[in-house]
Amino acid sequence: MRPLCICRRPSKVYPESDLRRLDYFLPDFNRPAFIETRKGHAFSEMVVRDFERGLLKNGFSKKKEQFSFFWDILGRIAGRVGYSHPIRIDSRPPLVVGLMGLAERQIYPYTFSTEIFPYIWDCWPTRQADWRSFFDRHQFPLVAFTSIDAANFWRQELPKTKVLWLAEAIDTDSFPAGPLLVERNSVLLEIGRRHETAHAVAELTLDSMGAGHMFRKSADKDFLPTRTDLVSALHTNRALLCHPGSVTDPSGRTGLWESMTHRYLEAVATKTLVVGHIPHEMKVLFGFEPGITVQDSDLPDLLEDLHRDAGRFQGLVDKAYRRLLEVATWDVRADQLKNLCRSDD
Repeated sequence: MRPLCICRRPSKVYPESDLRRLDYFLPDFNRPAFIETRKGHAFSEMVVRDFERGLLKNGFSKKKEQFSFFWDILGRIAGRVGYSHPIRIDSRPPLVVGLMGLAERQIYPYTFSTEIFPYIWDCWPTRQADWRSFFDRHQFPLVAFTSIDAANFWRQELPKTKVLWLAEAIDTDSFPAGPLLVERNSVLLEIGRRHETAHAVAELTLDSMGAGHMFRKSADKDFLPTRTDLVSALHTNRALLCHPGSVTDPSGRTGLWESMTHRYLEAVATKTLVVGHIPHEMKVLFGFEPGITVQDSDLPDLLEDLHRDAGRFQGLVDKAYRRLLEVATWDVRADQLKNLCRSDD
């Protein structure tokens, strides 16, 4: 089906009284603004909620759509028919919107009135054609990705768009620092996507030492069901085993693109040692390796060290935590986004 295209009209100066009537769609004159997205209760949507809370805390105004059901339907239809180039009637700073995956419906109705600045999680190569359609139809002047691989790829594909890498961040109030490693009574925590080989090695090693090992067993229907449960588990364990999707499932949606997921930052924020595979983008962001990359064959020795002498890793954990406060909180990211919204470049 050919995209439905409405060409842009020349910019027009509107009387101030007309602009006030249009303010339902438009951002405030003197403050950067963001679109509050429609969310459920999934873990990923909680991360977007943290992001929006960080923007609000740092001087952004909020645009909240009251007729979400209508605009959700319209947004989905627009994506399916290939609707492109909405007429924008305002040239004020762009509205920031956090998109967890390709959620085109979230930019409606505001895309009719002003430029949108998407901040995007989960833009993976397996949906490249869908993302290309989205970018081509809306022609955003500015786009940011949490993945450095996604940013590097789309920077070459979107020559008319300023493409940025702004890494994932975390709300440290929701994930407070935990006790010293030596005060924790379990060695290793595993959450979410599992690296089967590393898991098998860890289970055998820790069981032989009688050391604590927390992971989801087949009978567990609700393993760490709430954020409070998750933080408690992180505070109880000395290390979190983490591998990106490019390692656990290279044929999956992420392909070979590495990504520092929120899970890595949860460990650093709670002063839990990250072990497994540290993604390249995390090393770039922190300026050093804020955890320990370990091969499966070397994992038993590392786990024994964590069990016998956890204090030797405290320096690395503290260093990573200090650096996280400098480069990977939503306060830091909000300041970056605020400057970008105000920039004329």
